[in-house]
Amino acid sequence: MTPAYALPVLMISCPGVNCLITLGSTLIGETDDSPAVPIAPNGPCYLTITPLVQPQEGVLLPRAIRLWLEDGALTGPLPQGVEAYCAPSGLIELSVTLPLLPPAPEPSVPYGLSRVELRGERGTYVATLYRENGLRVAVEDPKSDVMIALHAPRDLTDGRLMAHPFSCTHDDLILTGQGPYGHRFLVFSAREDYAPIVDDYAQGEFRQGVLYTLESLGDLSGHQYQRIYRMENGKLQESGSYGYFSSQRRQLNGPQLCIGLCQSVKLGLVEEAMGLLTPSLREQIDGSGLAGFIGDFHDIRPLYRENGSRVALTLSYPKEENCYTLYTLVFTLKNGLVDNIQEEDPDEF
Repeated sequence: MTPAYALPVLMISCPGVNCLITLGSTLIGETDDSPAVPIAPNGPCYLTITPLVQPQEGVLLPRAIRLWLEDGALTGPLPQGVEAYCAPSGLIELSVTLPLLPPAPEPSVPYGLSRVELRGERGTYVATLYRENGLRVAVEDPKSDVMIALHAPRDLTDGRLMAHPFSCTHDDLILTGQGPYGHRFLVFSAREDYAPIVDDYAQGEFRQGVLYTLESLGDLSGHQYQRIYRMENGKLQESGSYGYFSSQRRQLNGPQLCIGLCQSVKLGLVEEAMGLLTPSLREQIDGSGLAGFIGDFHDIRPLYRENGSRVALTLSYPKEENCYTLYTLVFTLKNGLVDNIQEEDPDEF
C-alpha cells in the first residue's frame, strides 16, 4: 500500500502526564494536544520531552531521545521506556515513559500488620508482616533470637499471614494480600528456610493438599487463569489452564465481539474463537487458519471504527524490541457473529 504521507509523521504521547515536546531546537507543542509533525525519512531525529506537571509520588525527569530512520522506517533498538507503533501510512506513534525519581523515604517507626506462629522443624517460629518503607516479612526463632528469613515482596500494599502445611508436614508461611495490580498470594516454604516457592498475582485456596490460584485476566470475555500446585516426591509441580472458573463468560456484541475474538486467539483458545464465527465462515477456515491469519499480535489499539456491520480493529505486531507494526483488520458481523475477516483496504472502508 502506498503511504498516505510523503514523509514519516511522528505523533508523541506520554501516558498519564502532559509534556512539552522539542524536535531538534524547534518547540512542537504539548503531548495532550497530540501534535503530529513530519520528520526526515533518513538519519537521526532528536527529541526532548519535558514534564509540565509533577505527580505526588516523586519527580518526573526530562529525557532526550534519539531515533534513527532509514527510508521512512525506524531502525535499531529503541531506548528503554520508549515504544513505537508504525502504521503503513507512514504514521509513527511514539509512547514515552519518563523516569520517575522517588522521594527520599521519610523516617518512620516500623509497625506490624499481621503475625502468626509456625511449627518448624526445630520448634516454633514467629512470622511478622510489618511496614517499614514498604511491606516486609520476617521469620524469627524467638528462643535463639535469630532471624530465619527476611523478604520484601514486590507490588504489595496490604496483607495478612497464616500458617498452613503444604510443601512438607511443617507449617509453610502463607501471605495473602493486595497490590497495585490486584490480588497477591505467596507461599514461603518451610523446606527451603521460608524462601518463596509460589508468588502469584491471584487469589488462592488449598483443597485436599493442593493449592489453586485464580487470576482474572481483565479481557472482555472475562477469562481467568487457574494455576494448580502440588507437591510430588518433594518437588513442586505446577499446571494451569484458561477458563471461567468463578464467573460466567460475558456475552459480547458489535466491536466488543471482534475484540473478544482476537483476545481469545491470543490466549490460544482457538476453539472458543471459532464459536464466534458464522457457520458459513467456519466452513471456509479452521482453527489453525484463523490463528495464523490474526497472528501473534502484541495488543489491540484503543480506537476502532464502525461502518454499518463492519468493524475495523488495528493490531500491533512486534517488529523489533519496543517497536511494533500496525495492521488493520476489518470484521463483518452477521446475526451477532463474525461472518468475514479481511485486511483493510483503505479505498473501501
